[in-house]
Formats: sequence, C-alpha cells, structure tokens
Amino acid sequence: MATPAVYQSHLLQDEEYTESDQYLHHERWLLKQTGLSTRQDLSMLVKLDLPRCNLTRLPDNLASMLPNLEILFCPQNNFPHVPAVIGECPKLRMVSFKECQTIETIPPEALQPQLQWLILTGNRLKELPETIGRCTKLQKLMLSGNQLQRLPSRSMANLRNLELVRLACNQLEEPPTDVLQSLVGNLRWAAFASNPFLNTTAKQRNEGDGVHAGLEILDDPSLEDTQLEILGRGAGGITRKAYIENKNDNNTKTPVAVKTFAGEITSDGSPQDEKAISVAAASLNDDALIRLLGQTKERGALVMEFLQGYEALAGPPSFQTCSRDVYPDDVSDYVTPEFGWKICMNMLRVLNKLHNQLGICHADFYAHNILINTTTEDVKLSDFGAAFFYDTNSEYGKSIQRIELGAYTVLVEELFQLLAKGEHKEEGTIANRPWKQLLEECQKDEVTFDDLVQKFITDNEEK
Repeated sequence: MATPAVYQSHLLQDEEYTESDQYLHHERWLLKQTGLSTRQDLSMLVKLDLPRCNLTRLPDNLASMLPNLEILFCPQNNFPHVPAVIGECPKLRMVSFKECQTIETIPPEALQPQLQWLILTGNRLKELPETIGRCTKLQKLMLSGNQLQRLPSRSMANLRNLELVRLACNQLEEPPTDVLQSLVGNLRWAAFASNPFLNTTAKQRNEGDGVHAGLEILDDPSLEDTQLEILGRGAGGITRKAYIENKNDNNTKTPVAVKTFAGEITSDGSPQDEKAISVAAASLNDDALIRLLGQTKERGALVMEFLQGYEALAGPPSFQTCSRDVYPDDVSDYVTPEFGWKICMNMLRVLNKLHNQLGICHADFYAHNILINTTTEDVKLSDFGAAFFYDTNSEYGKSIQRIELGAYTVLVEELFQLLAKGEHKEEGTIANRPWKQLLEECQKDEVTFDDLVQKFITDNEEK
C-alpha cells in the first residue's frame, strides 16, 4: 500500500491542480486503490476499504465519484478529523475510522441521518457534535478509547434506534444517566469500562472482594509458551491450549485453556479490566461460567478449564443484521425446545448473580458469546471483554441492568422464534415451557433479573 499512499498524498494536497485535474487524479487514485478499471465501476462501488494508507484526508469529490457508496472503512490512518466530505455521500450508512489515534474532532456536517454504524474507536475525540442527534437510524456507536468528557444528552436522546454503544476507556467523570434513561427502551448493549465515574466502584470491588485472592499461581513455564496451539484470538488477547499435570494421577496431563491478555485497549475496553472481571465472575462458582484453575507466574495469564466439544450458539452480527447475531440454518436440529429453555434459564441465573451479587454488567451478552455442548447440553457464558463493575444502587445503575435485560430479551426472542419455526418431533414442543410469558415479563418496564429468577426459577424449584 506504500505506493498508493504516496500517490494520494501528492494528489490531494497540491493546490495547483484545477478542479478538473483534481477530479481525474482522485479518480485515478481510487481506481488504483480498488483495483477497478473504469469510472462506471467506481460509480457502482458499494464498499470501500482504505486501511493503513497514511491518509490525512479524502477526495473532496468523493460523493460524486462514488454515488452508491454505503460502507467506508478507513482504519489506522492519520486523519486529524473525520472528513466532512462523508456527509455528502447520500447512501453511506457504515463508517469506520478505527484506531487512527489522530482524530480529534467530528465536523457537524459529517454526520447524516442515514448512518447506521459509526466506529471511531481509538482516537482523540473530546466531544461529540450536537448533530449526532440527527443520526436517527444509528444502531451501533463505537467510541471506546477516546477522551470524551461528556455526552450531548439532549441530542443523543433522539437516537431511538441505537442498540449498541461502546464508550469504554474515555474520560467520563459523571455517569451519562440522562442518556441511558432516554435510550433504555431500545439500547441493548452498553460498555463503559475504565471511565472515571466507574473507577471508584471498580477499585472497591477489586480490593473488597480480593479479585486475585485465592487464585493459584501456576509455576509452569510451559503454560506461557507462545508456540502452543491457538484456540482463539480476540481483541483482548490470545487463548492457547496447554496441559497441566493431573493432581490425581501424575502420569497423565489435563488439557487447559490459557488466555494471555493484550496490553492495549480494544473496541470493548481494557484487557486488564477483562481479566479482573473474569476472575471475579469465576468466584461465583456457577456451572454456566468457565472455571478458572489459576494464573501463570510470569505473565499472569489465566488458566481455565478446556471446553471440549463446545461451540458458539450463534455467529456474530453481519453487515446485513447489524446488531443481531447470525444463527446456523440447522440450529433447531440440535437445540431442542428443552435445551433452548435450559440455555435461557442458565443465562438468567448467571446474569442475576453477576449484577446483584458482584455489580458486574457483561455488556456484550450475545448468543455468539454463549458456548454450548450439544452432547451434554451444557452451556457457558464467555467473553468478559466489555464487562465492567458498576454501582447497583445508583440511578444510572438501574438503567444499566435494564439495558442488559434487554440483551437477554433478544436472546429469548431469537431462540423462541427459531425453535417455534423448527418444531421437534420426539423431544417435545415449544408449548411445554412458558416462553411467551417469559417474553412478556422481560418487556415490563420495571422488571429486574431478580424478579425473573423468582418467577421462572425459584418458584418452579419450590413446586
């Protein structure tokens, strides 16, 4: 990409070119970047990727050259601000200037009503323009790793379609209570880890509960071998497969999963926050949480049980589904109505414990973070990358729990619809469990996780 980057810099910054010359030069540059051949090809282009090109600006005539542009990804460039020209692109709905580390402002005219995704993670933004309020179709707003000190609450109240917001690792001194209260009806996923308004709560939880107390230190250098088989690689770190001696039989070894945490912030938050939350959550000793066995001596990597035979309940959202997971077409072949109900009840129990016993919001409660074993019909909640401690007694805390309850409602809705569509023959029907009643209760304004546990778990156990 080095040659196109230099080429672009020369074309866009030379003011001696006439308007006609600039158009031709910009057009040539875009053709070179995209590998397309003609002006007609550019006019039909829907998605444009320009990663790591050392860009500081975009062509002023971008909208006329790319009239059908819908998706623009420009991560890891050198823009000083979000290019105002994107506001002239009439069909542009997904925008990413992720990890540029240079963007300090968003021109008001850059934000337009058709935007659905706006990703500005890892920059230097200190404020959002009031024009954010006209982005009424916005569903995803990802702003972690900036320097935001406040949010324009009055404008953001207009974002009635917003379902996911990431605001971890900013400088919010006060909880955005007004924003949360105005959006709680539709917002499903909200991440706020590593903001000043949460720091006291997080510190108290870590110290008071002794997050790392009792976590065994495993002095085994082989656990930190970076050449081990990689099980998964995420924004927060890498998980590898290793082996430890079986305490009951020194001649055999047990497979384990070892997660080494990254040092940089991610689109969800801080990997170190993820580690602290993971340790705290494991202290609940709930079967639906991944069991921790200890941490390595040198790097403090977490050593966890190895989940043999588990897979994600669904895949992550796509460009088409935006904020909703993508389930396999045959999911109802292996998730029976009874197993589906078990998933919902186990997740309800775990979420209630996280919120009401530890003051933890998972903040990324999705089916793609739920691991299932279809043979044993066991289920585990994973990935605390976006999670954070919060004050459950605060005004904003009520909204935090209600938002996560909205994410839980999405899971129940999705499973109910999928299982109702693929009714099973021998394993019973969807009607054997009170799915509709659960959905109705979830959608009540003042309901809490504790209320749902009492009604659908505790009361049934007492019968």
